[in-house]
Amino acid sequence: MTWPGCGSSSCLARPDQHIFSSVPVAREPGSVGNPGRPRNPRFVRGTKPGYPQAVHRPSEFSFDRFPQPSLPYYGYGFTNSFQELRRGVDKGRSRALEAKEAYSVKCTISPQQLGAGLNSVSRAVSSRVTLPILNNVLVAARGGSLQLTATNLDLTIHHSLAAEVEEEGEVTVPARMLSEFVSALPEQPLRWQLDSAHQTVGLQSGRFDAHIRGVDAKEFPPLPDVSDGETVELDPQTLLTAIDQTVIAASADDGRPIYTGVLTEIAGPEVTLVATDGHRLAIRVVRATDGDRQGERFGVIIPARALSELSRLLKPVAASPASVSLTIGTARAQVKFQLPGYELTARLIDGVYPSYEKVIPTASQTVVRASTEELRRTTKVVSLFARDAANVLKIRCEPGQIVLSANTNEVGDNVAGVDATVEGDSLGIAFNARYVADVLNLIDSPEVELILNGPLSPGLVRAPGDDTYRYVIMPVRVAI
Repeated sequence: MTWPGCGSSSCLARPDQHIFSSVPVAREPGSVGNPGRPRNPRFVRGTKPGYPQAVHRPSEFSFDRFPQPSLPYYGYGFTNSFQELRRGVDKGRSRALEAKEAYSVKCTISPQQLGAGLNSVSRAVSSRVTLPILNNVLVAARGGSLQLTATNLDLTIHHSLAAEVEEEGEVTVPARMLSEFVSALPEQPLRWQLDSAHQTVGLQSGRFDAHIRGVDAKEFPPLPDVSDGETVELDPQTLLTAIDQTVIAASADDGRPIYTGVLTEIAGPEVTLVATDGHRLAIRVVRATDGDRQGERFGVIIPARALSELSRLLKPVAASPASVSLTIGTARAQVKFQLPGYELTARLIDGVYPSYEKVIPTASQTVVRASTEELRRTTKVVSLFARDAANVLKIRCEPGQIVLSANTNEVGDNVAGVDATVEGDSLGIAFNARYVADVLNLIDSPEVELILNGPLSPGLVRAPGDDTYRYVIMPVRVAI
């Protein structure tokens, strides 16, 4: 059914109501015009044949002066009452206020400090991950600090640095993008602001204004808890030296996971670090700062990569008087290192470490003592000719000196002598030149001692009379 004058079968308007108006319009008898097309008085400009005179001016507009129709209209998506329109405006305003108040993190920090912290924790982010969230760094603002956490499920690094926190919260942000952006900023205060509704981080510093899309912190894997277990306090400089002297002997072959770790044995106040790749063996014994510590002897295998990352974190705080806490979980599955500003947690390697004591030489046929610096320099120069010949360095022990030589058929040969004190028989032996150079770079004593027991037996390198650091090298079978 259509109303007179509408001209459309889909029009449902009554003669006194039009789709663009919810206000009844009165008409005078005998008026000229189409009675089925009434107009809203608000849009009428003066009088016109068939239309009433406007009763309201725009300046006199009021919601309450218009009566409401008894029959609502639901066509074409238009509202049927001014009250509904007003409620919609109020809802829009409330949403805008909610969006304005959705910033859950607000803090200010130095770009230089944040960049250094991101560079440290980003070392735990692996390029080969199965979970995309592991490419992100967890950023949390709590109290008066900004906390950064990154993990690859095997290694977790947590860093806390001072910041002016206005509102607390947390979010995860792509580690690489955030680190590169912050590192390139000038040294001006960096304003950090998180839009929690859209998980977008706003970064403002000087003339730079960036927005990085993040991921909800709830998606980040839970951090390992190593609160209970055996704890040992160590001097940071001593621990740094011990790590550097042992991780060089660990294997890089993931096919033998046991050899990619460092055996850490704790027996009372002593901590022993042992690493080997099958061709050399490094042993370092350190003493805990809590010297009266008691307990049974046990050992765990810590990944060498985790200790290498710990070494990087220790270098800036090595001179600090604060000690480093080493905690091994009760389940012997995780290890945690706590140092000023950082926490490093690593998953332990499960397995049985080989019996290394049987490899350490107990007898000596020849003992050589020489200047560490002189032997280091000579080894570096002579080994240049060994790079194309399986890196073999030949050592000939003679009275009053040792002769180092290397030769390659395509390149040539090089021979050099070093003054030394030789006790015992004269003999010749060959080692891998890189293994010899590594240990000479790590011994800080003025003299070095080389203990030999024949051309085919392992050689022992150490500081004279000092067993806290021992380095065993397997010989190479060549004609001397």
